Amino acid sequence: MTLGRWTSRVRGVPEVFGEQPVVCLAEEIGTPGEGQVRALITIAGNPGLSTPNSERLSRAMAGLDLMVSLDVYVNETTRHADVILPGPTPLEHAHYDSSSTSWRFATSRTSRRPCFRPIRPCCRNGRHCCG
Repeated sequence: MTLGRWTSRVRGVPEVFGEQPVVCLAEEIGTPGEGQVRALITIAGNPGLSTPNSERLSRAMAGLDLMVSLDVYVNETTRHADVILPGPTPLEHAHYDSSSTSWRFATSRTSRRPCFRPIRPCCRNGRHCCG
């Protein structure tokens, strides 16, 4: 296993498993120069709330050239998106829940059919469609 194969542009933080800590994102967006982050895609996450110094990241996201979010909510992060691609809500598709914890005697499973047809056409298997 090799770590630190490359570093962040601004602070020089080494990568771990090909990823950088999210605390580097605001400075990578906000610091001009070659390699500056100018576009961002978020998938069902809210770094605009959960990241340390989230106010700085929120200001940085407001200055992006393009931001696309795949999410079913407008939140502290997706409010900056130029495009929000919603997935199906849990009531629009069948799903099978399974949960188990170390203190339970048995695993809990629930199978649900869709409660209603989707309002908009949507691809199956978690894929997002525009149209």
